[in-house]
Amino acid sequence: MKRRGCAGNPGGLCDDIPHASNVMSQLATAGLSDRTRLVLIAGAPRCGTTAMSRYLGRHAQICLSNPKETHFFLSPTSAADPAASRDRYRRHHFPDLDWSHQVLLDGSISCLYSPDSARRVLAVFPDARFIVMLRNPVDLVHSYHGRLLFYRQETETDLQRAWDLQVDRANGRNIPTFCSNPEILRYREVGSLGRHLEAFFAAVGCERCLLVFYDDFIEDPGTSYRAALAFAGLPDDGRTEFPRKGRPRAYRSSWVQFMLSGAFLMPLLPVGAGSTAFYGRLARWSKPWRKRIRSLSAPKVERELLSPQARANLYLEFKDDIDRLARLTGRNLDSWRVAASSPEEALSQRVPAAGMAR
Repeated sequence: MKRRGCAGNPGGLCDDIPHASNVMSQLATAGLSDRTRLVLIAGAPRCGTTAMSRYLGRHAQICLSNPKETHFFLSPTSAADPAASRDRYRRHHFPDLDWSHQVLLDGSISCLYSPDSARRVLAVFPDARFIVMLRNPVDLVHSYHGRLLFYRQETETDLQRAWDLQVDRANGRNIPTFCSNPEILRYREVGSLGRHLEAFFAAVGCERCLLVFYDDFIEDPGTSYRAALAFAGLPDDGRTEFPRKGRPRAYRSSWVQFMLSGAFLMPLLPVGAGSTAFYGRLARWSKPWRKRIRSLSAPKVERELLSPQARANLYLEFKDDIDRLARLTGRNLDSWRVAASSPEEALSQRVPAAGMAR
């Protein structure tokens, strides 16, 4: 497979950038401008996808989905009738769309982990493009675990213990009471970016993908932002300020956090294509008072650092996948490798959980 825009271009910027003249004329029949095209931030989690969505969503010619992660194309029937799906997708998730918008922006990070959903995207939007954000899987899993703790989807505060519980949880044991979906507790699956990116390239072609590495994005968000605009075929709007979110937060009251996390709403949500749209509207309506309550309930805290031993253990789990990602992207990932302690020494000291599959 010819991989233009992967190893050959800085940051993975593809050569074949779509322009208004190439966009599908059939979009007009779905109530969209014939200039409107889809850019999907396909993943991965905890890699700056929310910040990138926020920055791009403020561009005058981009309409950001509501909610940011629609997960619309996870449904096996989402591409059964492309014209009807385009119309339903627009109505449910782009209430602010008007004729000034040239790009629909969807932040469904689940797409990276589901090649079938990516194929359905292309069945409905044949000219769709994908932004894939990548990060050292050790740091990704550490951050992801902290996020699950904050939203009470995870109750095991020790990351190593949570990692060792994966087999039990896959068999339906030791699942936190309020976890909305046990599959989100599969830390190995979430962090295996090389394997998922390889399957994703096979599904959509790497020429449709812009790769953004978290390290680059944090160091210079403006450059990554402008690369994303160019990839979407849009002009630079001159933005120079890229505010970052506040520091990680903890919470004082577990019950208040349970209410704010939205877990208690799950039984009330309608089933079907409109469920995430309903949740998005509810979240938008309640956002001001939720932010106020959270500011009172959640004191700012510094994230607990991984110990050198825990970092070495996780590196060993992801070493082969990091090598695969380096080959796929042509990126030197030596900075991701463990320097503080010897991986061989960590392996000799590591006692794996019973039944842990590699």
